[in-house]
Amino acid sequence: MVNLRRKLKSLQRRLKRKQTGSANWKKAQIKVARLHERVAHTRQDCHCKQAHKNTKFVAAVSSPGAERKGSLLSDPRWSPTG
Repeated sequence: MVNLRRKLKSLQRRLKRKQTGSANWKKAQIKVARLHERVAHTRQDCHCKQAHKNTKFVAAVSSPGAERKGSLLSDPRWSPTG
């Protein structure tokens, strides 16, 4: 991600130095747009992967807890009447 940001910074600088509306300016603008799209897709991919990892973790943590809940209440030390 850091490399993409550096490259974007460099391409934007190059675009800034071109004369607006020229053929080279249009080419540079296309490169910047493509890189922006790549950064957006990379970021979206990272968010999706993290969300998937979080849901797998929550499912793994919550499953055993649900099974033990009943057994804890049947234990006299944990019962509300105590």
